[in-house]
Amino acid sequence: MFNHLESTKCDYLHHFQDGHCVHDDLFPLTLYNSLGYLLIIVILGLSTVGGLGGGIEKIPILIVMLNFSQSKATLYVYVLTFGTNLVNFLMLIYQKHPLANKQIIDYELSLILLPTALFGSAFGNILHQILPDIFLISILIVFFSIFVPKLYHKAKQNKEQETLNDDKQKIAPNQEDTNLIAEQYKNEDQQIIPLYKFLLLLIIFMIVQCVLMIRGGKQQQSFIGIQYCSDVYWITTGMIIVVLLLISYGIKYHLGRETRTKIEIGYFNEKVDFNFIESKFFMIVWISGFLGGIMGGMTGVGAGAIIVSILILQNVNSRVASATGGFQKLFISLFTTILSYQQGDLNKNEILFFFILGLFSGLLIAGPMSYIFIQRNSDNGQMEQNDLNSYILLNYYFKQKIYMQQSSIYILHFNDVYDIEEQLHEPKGGAARFLYVMNQLKQNLPNTLTLFSGDVFSPSSLTHIYHGSHVIYPLQEFKIDVACLGNHDFDFPLDHLEDLLQQSNTPWILSNVYDKLTQMPLANVLPYKIQSFGHFQIGFIGLAEEEWLGLITDIPTAQIEYRNFIDSANELCKYLRNDLNCNFIVALTHMRIPNDQILINAIDEGLIDLVLGGHDHIWHHEQIKQTFYCKSGTNFRNLGLIKITPIELADSFNPQTLNLQFEIPQPIEYQFQKYNLSYYPINIYSQIPIDQTMDAYVQQKIKVYNEKSLKIIGFIENDLDARFVTVRSQETTTANLFADIIRLEFQTDIAVLNCGTIRADEYFQSGPITYQTLDKLFAIPDNLVSFKITGEKLLYLLEISVSKLPSSDGRFLGISGMKFEYSMLKNPMNRISSVTINNEPLDLQKIYTCATKQFIAEGGDGYPPQTEYLIDKTLGIQLKSVFVSFFEGLRKQKIIINNLKDLEQTKYKRFLSIISGLTEYQGDIYITVNPQVQGRIKVFN
Repeated sequence: MFNHLESTKCDYLHHFQDGHCVHDDLFPLTLYNSLGYLLIIVILGLSTVGGLGGGIEKIPILIVMLNFSQSKATLYVYVLTFGTNLVNFLMLIYQKHPLANKQIIDYELSLILLPTALFGSAFGNILHQILPDIFLISILIVFFSIFVPKLYHKAKQNKEQETLNDDKQKIAPNQEDTNLIAEQYKNEDQQIIPLYKFLLLLIIFMIVQCVLMIRGGKQQQSFIGIQYCSDVYWITTGMIIVVLLLISYGIKYHLGRETRTKIEIGYFNEKVDFNFIESKFFMIVWISGFLGGIMGGMTGVGAGAIIVSILILQNVNSRVASATGGFQKLFISLFTTILSYQQGDLNKNEILFFFILGLFSGLLIAGPMSYIFIQRNSDNGQMEQNDLNSYILLNYYFKQKIYMQQSSIYILHFNDVYDIEEQLHEPKGGAARFLYVMNQLKQNLPNTLTLFSGDVFSPSSLTHIYHGSHVIYPLQEFKIDVACLGNHDFDFPLDHLEDLLQQSNTPWILSNVYDKLTQMPLANVLPYKIQSFGHFQIGFIGLAEEEWLGLITDIPTAQIEYRNFIDSANELCKYLRNDLNCNFIVALTHMRIPNDQILINAIDEGLIDLVLGGHDHIWHHEQIKQTFYCKSGTNFRNLGLIKITPIELADSFNPQTLNLQFEIPQPIEYQFQKYNLSYYPINIYSQIPIDQTMDAYVQQKIKVYNEKSLKIIGFIENDLDARFVTVRSQETTTANLFADIIRLEFQTDIAVLNCGTIRADEYFQSGPITYQTLDKLFAIPDNLVSFKITGEKLLYLLEISVSKLPSSDGRFLGISGMKFEYSMLKNPMNRISSVTINNEPLDLQKIYTCATKQFIAEGGDGYPPQTEYLIDKTLGIQLKSVFVSFFEGLRKQKIIINNLKDLEQTKYKRFLSIISGLTEYQGDIYITVNPQVQGRIKVFN
C-alpha cells in the first residue's frame, strides 16, 4: 500500500523504486513512447540532411514527450547522433565539393577541428556531470533564443553569393604544373576518402582513447589500476589536454607546409583551399572545434551549429561547412558516448537501442531525403544540401539588406595587367601590393564590385614559361565580379584560352565577337551578365573593336564573326533594360579611346551609365552626355575606385577618411541625372604593404624565371624608351636599335618593326641588358621574314604607319635604312611628304628588300600581305633569338676579341655601324650599343 501511494506521486513514464521515482525501462515499448521514438527518427533524419544534427529537436522530445531528465536526454542524444552521423558520413563520402573535383568534406579542416573538439567534449562531459539540470536547461534556452537566430545571416549571405557565382562556379585544378607533387595532390583530391588524412584522424582519435583506457572510469576500470577520482586519475585527464595540444601544433606545422607547397607549385586555389599559413584562421577554426565540443559534451546539442556557423563566418562554402561539421559530430558523439559508458552513465542496452534508432533515422529518412535533394538540385546545376537547416542559422540579415539598399556602391576597376612582379619605377605596383589594396578597400567599403577590362594572360616575360597560367591564382584572389576579354587574351589557341578562363573562376563576357562554329561568344564566354547589388540591378556587356581582331594569330580569321559594337550595344542594352529589368548598365570595353567615344555618342543617351575601358594603358576619365567613361592605368600600377550614389540618396561618406596604409587621392566629381559619381585614381606605390601569401606565390614564379633570365647578355650606353605613349607615336631609341639589328641581320635595304611588338611600357636606363630585358620588350613570340617591295608599296606601308595618329597605335613603325617626313595637318593615307632610302630619294618603281615580322608581312595590323618573300614563314627566324644572338653570340667566337677591330674578322663586321664598344664584366667581353634618336621620322605641322 505504501509503495502504491508513493508511486502515484511519480510523473508519467516513471515508477517508484528503492525509495524514489525512476524512469520506466525502455522495454517493453508502449504506443505512447513508440510514437515519441518514431518522431525522433523522423526529425533527426531531416535535420541530418542539413548537416546541423538534430539535438535541438531531440532533447525537447525526450524531456517533454518521453519525460527523461535533461541529464539523461543528453546522454541518449550522444548515441542517437552517432548512429545518424555514421550513415550521414557514408553518404557524404560520395559527394563532391561544389567548386572542384574533390571531396565535399574538408579533411584538412577536420584535422584542425578534431583535437580541440575532443578536448571540448571531454570538458563539456565533466560539466554535464557536475552541473544541475536547471543550469543545463538555462543554457539550452539561451542557445535557442540568442545564439542560433543570429547565425542565419552569414549563411544567407554566403548562399546568395554562391548563387551569384553560378555562371562560372566550377573551378578546374590549376594545370600549370604537372610535376609529381601536383599530381599527388590531384590524386588525393579525387579519392573518395583521402586515406592519408583519414588515417591521421583515426590515429588522433585512437591516441585519445588509449589515454582514456589507461585512466579508466567509474564503470570501466583502468587496466593499470588507476582509481576513479584519484590524483593520478586527474593527472591522466590533464595528459589528454597536453596530448591534444601537441597534436594540434603538429597539424598546424604540417598543414602550413602543405599550403606553402601548393602555393609554390600553383596548385593552391583560394576558392577551395584554405591558407593555413595564417595563424588567425587556424586559431579561429581551432577554437570553433573547442566550443562545439563543449556545447555537445555539456548539453548534447549545438556542436554542429557552432562549428558550421563559425566556418561559414570564415567564408567557407556553406555546403562544405555543413558536411565538415557533420563529419566532426561523428567523432564528438562517439567520444562522448564512450566517456558516458566509462563513467557508468550509459549501459550497453541503452547504447544499442539508441544507436539502432539513429541508424534507422539515417537509413530510412536522411538517406532517401539526401538523394532527393541531390537529384533535384543536380537538375539546376547546383547542390544545396543545407536547404533544410537554413531556418536554424534572421534579424541581422534583414538589417544588412536594408543597409545595402540605402547606400552607395563602389567599383574597383582595372585593365591591361601583365607583370605580376613589381616594376622598376614608381608606381611599382605588383600583384601582391595590388591585392593588399583591393582587400583593404573591400573590407572597409560596403557594396563593392570588382570589374576588369581585358588583357591579363599575355604578354609578359613570364608568359613564355607559364603560358598564362601564372595569373590564375592572382585572378582567383582578386575575386573579380565581371571581366571582359582583351586582344592579348587571345595570344593562345582557343582551347588553351578556354582552359585558362575556366580555371580563373571569373565571369568573362564578350558581346560582339562570336565563334562562327558554335554561334557563341568567342572562347565560350557569356554575352552579358546581370547582377543585383544593393539599389541596383546591373547589366554588364563587353565590347571589342574590329581593329584588334587582326592581331589574333592563333585563331583562324574565318572562324571569327565580328558584330558592330554600336549595333550590339544598342540591341543588348535595350534588351537588358526592357526585358530583364536592369536599371543600370555598365559596358566593359577593350577599345581605343576614339572608338569608346564614338560608342557613347552613337547610342541613345542614358542607355549606358558607365563605360569602363581598357586597351589604352593610361589614366583617362570624362563625362560624355549622361555616361561616365574611364580607363584605369595599367599593369597593377593603378586602380580606379568609383563611388556611385543614386541622386535620391544622401551619402556624404568620403573613402579618404578611412584609416588605410595607402593614399586615396582627391576625387574627381561628376554629376548625372540619375546619380552622383566620384572617381579616385589610386596609384600603387612601393610604400604600400604587400599581401604575404600572394608575394610568396609571385616570388616562386620569379625564382623559376630568374634562373633562366637574369643572365647579362650585353650593355647599352643610352636609355631605352619603351613607353607606349612614345614608342607608338614617334621615333625612339628602342625602335631604332632593334630595327637596325633586324636590317643588319638580314642584310636588307630597309627594315620595319611595328611598335606594338614592343611590350614593356617601361623606360630602361643605361646599363646591362639581360634575357629579362628582352622578355619584357618582346613578350609576344613571332618570326622575322624578308621580302621584295616596290617603292610605291613601301610608301603605302608608311602611310598606314602614321594613319592612326595622334592615337597611339601598335601599327606605328620603327624603321631602319630610311627616313621620312609627314604632316598631321593632312588627311590619313596622304600625310607622307618625303622618303629617303639610304640617303637617296624613294623611287616608286624601284624594288627594295625589306625585313619585318611575319605578322606584318602576312597582313596583320592593317598592312597589306606581301607575296615576294626572300625568307618566308617556313624559314623565318624567331624575333627574340635574333636579338639574343646579336648580344650573346660574341662569346661563341673562336678568336680572342679585345677591341672593335677584332670584330671585323667575325659576323659582327656587318653590325659595326651600331656597336659602340666592348665592355668587360666578370671576365667576359660584352657587346655595347649606344642607340640614338637620329631624325629618321620627322613630323611637320
